[in-house]
Amino acid sequence: MKMMRREVSLRNHAGGRKGVPVRCLSVTGQGGMQKGQTLIEVVITLALIAIIIPTMFSALSAAITSADRVRDRSVVLELAQSQMESIQGQEFRPGGGYDLISHPAGYAVRVEIIPAADYYYPDGAPAEKIIQRVIITVTGHHGSLQLEGYKVKR
Repeated sequence: MKMMRREVSLRNHAGGRKGVPVRCLSVTGQGGMQKGQTLIEVVITLALIAIIIPTMFSALSAAITSADRVRDRSVVLELAQSQMESIQGQEFRPGGGYDLISHPAGYAVRVEIIPAADYYYPDGAPAEKIIQRVIITVTGHHGSLQLEGYKVKR
């Protein structure tokens, strides 16, 4: 910070003559610009910060919650599809009782097997249940998903 002297001449309003030079001191920084802020600038800055920061935190919180829900939904869907593929790969069991896949903590997998159709042989032989309706329900942190499919005896 350096002190500079400036001479300012004032005109006498009544006679239009040059007045006596007045010396004044001003505080300037590099490049001759004044340093410091007025109270209004500080108050406006604080008001803007008071509005912007809570808005940013609110938006960030919403984004994190949304990302968590999307991740949970993806895990629930993957678990349901994996369980269905596992059942399709196992040998047909008339009473159900298929093996469950392992799943992460916080998730639950439930399988319901319902006989879906009786098959009647053309020669009148006894009916055999050869089609099963498979309903898989996976529950996660943010809800559950139900996946349905069919298993056929081969």
